[in-house]
Amino acid sequence: MQESVFVEGGVLYPGEYTLLSKNEKVSDIINRAGGLMDDAFLDGSKFIRDSIELGLSFEKIIKNPRSKYNFVLSAGDKITIGRKPNYVIIEGAVNSPGYFQYIRGDRLDDYIRNAGGFARDASKYGHYIIYPSGISKSSNFFMRSLKVKDGSKIVILQAEQVEKFNITDYVASLTQIYSDLTQAYLLIILAQR
Repeated sequence: MQESVFVEGGVLYPGEYTLLSKNEKVSDIINRAGGLMDDAFLDGSKFIRDSIELGLSFEKIIKNPRSKYNFVLSAGDKITIGRKPNYVIIEGAVNSPGYFQYIRGDRLDDYIRNAGGFARDASKYGHYIIYPSGISKSSNFFMRSLKVKDGSKIVILQAEQVEKFNITDYVASLTQIYSDLTQAYLLIILAQR
């Protein structure tokens, strides 16, 4: 019985492909599907096996098919190569949330400004970016210039959603850690005598 995989999206010849060997890999199938189209978007691509989406680095697989990231396919696998969305989503506590044109080189601050700036109830520290690959990065007051990729989602939290920094709790935690390390060090010294 022939085993097959399905490829769709930003490839020249989407469709169902029969596995030619038990060692056929992701890059092999993409090549058999005619390769990537000009508007293919690897960060927004998906790999599904047994109804579960696996996080793959399609960019690393395509750049180096011999890398450890390229792996053997199984019957029923589905590859969806994304297309460039050319937009960024901003949601949460900004004055004008929504979809904004992706502009290469613009940073987090630029998109917040395009969305009318922070709303009154916005936290100045609680915001993060979810990249198309699913990886997210949180930002704080000092790191507002995070790089934004095409297809990213920027989330600005309200002040009430962010836990306030408590200097007393922080110092108490540091003191406890220092105390525990000192005790461990002294026990090691005594055990060696």
